[in-house]
Amino acid sequence: MRKAPAGLSLVVWSLVGALSFSPLVRAQQDPRPKVSLAYSSFNMPASLVWIAKDDHLFRKHGLDLELIYIPGGTTAMAALVSGNINFAQLTGSPGAHAFLGGADVVYLAASMESMTYQIVVRPEVQSPQHLKGKRFGISRFGSSPDVAARMAMRKLGLNPDSDVSILQTGSSPERLAALISRKIDATVLNAPFDRVAQKHGLRIIADTAKMGIPYFDTGIVTTRRFIKNNEEASLRFLKAYVEAIKVFKTSKSHAKEVAARYSRLNDPEALEDAYNYFLDKIPRYPYPTAAGMSTVLEEIARNNPKARTIKPEDLIEPRFVKELQLSGFIDNLYKE
Repeated sequence: MRKAPAGLSLVVWSLVGALSFSPLVRAQQDPRPKVSLAYSSFNMPASLVWIAKDDHLFRKHGLDLELIYIPGGTTAMAALVSGNINFAQLTGSPGAHAFLGGADVVYLAASMESMTYQIVVRPEVQSPQHLKGKRFGISRFGSSPDVAARMAMRKLGLNPDSDVSILQTGSSPERLAALISRKIDATVLNAPFDRVAQKHGLRIIADTAKMGIPYFDTGIVTTRRFIKNNEEASLRFLKAYVEAIKVFKTSKSHAKEVAARYSRLNDPEALEDAYNYFLDKIPRYPYPTAAGMSTVLEEIARNNPKARTIKPEDLIEPRFVKELQLSGFIDNLYKE
């Protein structure tokens, strides 16, 4: 049985030289700086970057953006640390692992500051105690689904290191498919895939949102060296991101249409439930907070004591969101 990595070295995070994602450049025919952004999830909060791309919000704020899907938060983080991409929309766990390995990563925004996963199981699993001896699917070791699963199981009185076999199964659609095909017995999913799972006869036996766990669930991460060399581009990026939040909150049908197209999920009921579930959870002012990151570091410290020496504040940089709030930029978006 494997445990989450105790702390990945900077060497590991840089082993993505074969990837060909573009760093910040300025094309001759386009005065806008070119930036790249990776995403790794298909849940509703991930739709913020899809909305920003489809509605040309990055272009509106002076950037030429390349949006890239990279399966697995740890892989996306490796691409970020190596300089092959400029930004990533990820949970706090991959960034914290990278920081512990020596990377200068920092989160500029957080659209989710609480855990929102459900434990979904095969019909024959009647209670959390029936998970003992079962196969539990996550995306990758050290990822947010891995951390969420372990924290939830402990809340339910289980030991994730001995009571279950944790298997790397892939993204949310892949984990759902594995559960339906009986390759695993349980996994963690969030909206809209929880509703789809129920329609296939699968059961939800626990909801982390009801456990009251502060958690850095979804946010925007970059590197301090990128900010130092691209201060204005970083601010422009956040302008597009907070405007995408405004679109999400005020244009329900459009937000669901974009989410359906990128996630390839054609289930109106699931999309409706997902939108309603996340609407009030995504904040107007997406500050990255120390409280959410602290929970991430506490969980990592179970296997890597070095995490106890890290201050959550070292992993967050709220000044861009603060500037956009104090200047009135964010509030003015809602007056348009």
